Amino acid sequence: MPLFAILKCGQALKDFGVDALLAIHPDMPWREIAGMGNVLAHEYLGVDPVMIWDTIQSHLNELQQVLEEIMR
Repeated sequence: MPLFAILKCGQALKDFGVDALLAIHPDMPWREIAGMGNVLAHEYLGVDPVMIWDTIQSHLNELQQVLEEIMR
């Protein structure tokens, strides 16, 4: 389920430390990515599924590439 995966990703970023991620890769909107998890967790019924799908289609590959680069 994509929504749950985004929620978990947001929490994982917060657990790692948004400030630490900003220091490593300041070009990524880490706070916004982590914040999307908060929106999904607390406003689940008000979430626009089209916006979520567009976000997945438009930005997930870049996020994956950056995270893989950081983990190396």
